[in-house]
Amino acid sequence: METGGTGTMISRIRGKLVSVLENRVEIEAAPLVYEILVPSYALAGLRARRDQEVELFVFHYIENLQSGNASPRLVGFLSETDREFFTRFIRVPDVGVKTALKALVIPVARVARAIEAADVLALNEMPGIGKRTADKIVAELKGKVQKYALLGAEAESEAAPLSDFQEEAVEVLLRLGYKRFEAERMIRKVMAQHRTIASSETLIQEIFKSAAPAAVER
Repeated sequence: METGGTGTMISRIRGKLVSVLENRVEIEAAPLVYEILVPSYALAGLRARRDQEVELFVFHYIENLQSGNASPRLVGFLSETDREFFTRFIRVPDVGVKTALKALVIPVARVARAIEAADVLALNEMPGIGKRTADKIVAELKGKVQKYALLGAEAESEAAPLSDFQEEAVEVLLRLGYKRFEAERMIRKVMAQHRTIASSETLIQEIFKSAAPAAVER
């Protein structure tokens, strides 16, 4: 049995990504190192950020509560909206935390689009999701996850490694005193709005232009 929610214990964890394993990561937030389960779709982007500072939005739950071997677990997400979708997804009958983690091999936005389109075949292709469960997912969530589907391009880009010129922009922002997670957040936000940007110079200009007249978001 699994129980839990975001609760008030831990909402997000920020620290050095020290390990990326098959289905989990380890983040060092001194003096502690947290083991965090992560959906497969997010792991590729995180592998490219090993030994860098990252921030994950976390979901806390208790595993094996009734068996006498209760274990607290953390599940991590690249964005708050992904975590929000996950909490809806696991409430569907026969879809708990473990099934959801196994199933989410594609970004949340694509899952949401399949649900809104009642694409049972696409959902059925996700690991651990049979046709009956796919039908339940559509029945329970269709009409309730539009906002996650509409955030598709931005949400999917969260899991993608930065391009070379975007990494150059990161280095500029780091020299200006920003943390890496802050720099990446600003870069992804601007790139979602200006997809034709192809140089670090233009990207930096747009970051500061979009922040004017206020200071760049910290």
